[in-house]
Amino acid sequence: MLKHSDRVRLVDLEMEIMSSHKWGQVVGAMQVPFPVLTHLRLSGRLDVPVLPSGFLGGSAPCLQYLGLNGIPLPELPPFLLSARGLVSLQLKCIPPTGYISPEAMVVGLAGLTRLRTICIEIQFQSPIPPPEQTRRGPDHPMLAVLPALTQFVFAGESKYLEDLLAQIDAPRVEDVRIEYYTQVVQTPQLSRFLGRIANFKLAQFRRAQVIFCGDDACIELDRPQGECRRVHLSVTTLDGGPNFQVPYVIQDAMLSNVGHLSISRTQVEVGQQDDLNGTDWLPLLHLLPTVKTMHVNRAMALYIASAIGGIADEMVAKVLPALQLLCLEDGEDNDYDPYDYSHVNDYDSYFDDFEPVGSTERFLSLRRLSGCPVIIVNTEDKFVERLHARWMCQEKVPWQLPLWSSVI
Repeated sequence: MLKHSDRVRLVDLEMEIMSSHKWGQVVGAMQVPFPVLTHLRLSGRLDVPVLPSGFLGGSAPCLQYLGLNGIPLPELPPFLLSARGLVSLQLKCIPPTGYISPEAMVVGLAGLTRLRTICIEIQFQSPIPPPEQTRRGPDHPMLAVLPALTQFVFAGESKYLEDLLAQIDAPRVEDVRIEYYTQVVQTPQLSRFLGRIANFKLAQFRRAQVIFCGDDACIELDRPQGECRRVHLSVTTLDGGPNFQVPYVIQDAMLSNVGHLSISRTQVEVGQQDDLNGTDWLPLLHLLPTVKTMHVNRAMALYIASAIGGIADEMVAKVLPALQLLCLEDGEDNDYDPYDYSHVNDYDSYFDDFEPVGSTERFLSLRRLSGCPVIIVNTEDKFVERLHARWMCQEKVPWQLPLWSSVI
């Protein structure tokens, strides 16, 4: 079929099910132009050879979708220069043999004015710059404007992302998902990139989630559907562990309208030691002046109860000043949660003698005296019941419900 290159519109091939000889034949057959090809997806394995520079004859004038999974193509940037109509670019599990510098990647992206979604997942580290370049701290000129881009996804090291975003402007992005492979990250350019996005300036994120899963940590911000256009931001650090702090990329302005906060943890290892303590959460809580409802699952209730229980008297009314309803799960009368894996490792035994609601009496008393009373419940059912009552009888604002609520 590939012999009729002038008639092929879609190619979807997986090297995993081919022999190396067969794959070589396929690549050889694709060294000529495919003038009407619109969709191309190639999936390889760890030892897949590098695609040659003459792939597809070096041009793809009608290409709209390009997906490379584990396929090294160092000559991708000049190839992209011919794919002006590209709408979706998915580069996943790029091996070291497929290294493309951020500067070269920007050159390839610069002409993709119709590109709507891009995903870049790299499995290599950026070369260490010479000392003189590090001292000079070069200012990257803005080279690529992607006017149609709505989704940006990246997974890899922060240095590569920083160098890439310093040279990209995407004013219409609505969905940004970042996954760092290390806990220590750099975020200045990501912060500036987000600051240039009109949708994020006007987003007024309504909901925030902080999620710990094994050694990974994630913070998500979004605005529910029904309030203009949905906007979403997530930042994940792999192998970050429970000492994860909100990345510096999360600006105060992005948190200034959050109405609901959810904090959860799953997949806790037996005997795992945590460096986290209650005071570590105070910087985050200080950034959330408009949170009215907050849900904390059982595995994290200890930390949050400790944090609010240890707030100084004069600061009690200033931390989460708008908070009205707080759920600190202690497991009593709580239905089985299919997303909570802590029971697999007998982690519940750690909390057998812990009652988060009872440990916050001082906080509750001081809030009442300050005129900002808070209701604390200890089960998800009670939390949802009160949310529904508030939604039906009072303000009827959807953002007050948690991200997992069926009402939204």
